[in-house]
Amino acid sequence: MTTTNYSIFAQSAVIEEQKGRYETAAVYWEKATRYAQRPVNQAWATSRIELNTLRHTLHQRFEQWQIENRERKAKEREKRLLSEALKNTTISEWEYEKPINDI
Repeated sequence: MTTTNYSIFAQSAVIEEQKGRYETAAVYWEKATRYAQRPVNQAWATSRIELNTLRHTLHQRFEQWQIENRERKAKEREKRLLSEALKNTTISEWEYEKPINDI
């Protein structure tokens, strides 16, 4: 019966890996190690835990990088547009009052 439990948890872990849910997959592999009877299965499950933990943190860092990259590009675009607008604007187009000299 413990082999069946190992298989159930291992299959659940594989499904989670395929869906990109690496943190959940690591949890299932952890449960699978408890029921693994053969040392090779225990070693396999342990290596999958490590891999999925790394994948999860990598995925989080990649998502954070994407957010920061989008923000950086938006700021660069805004800066470029403002710079172009200033180049195309003459002083006469600006509304200002000439300073009044004290008499």
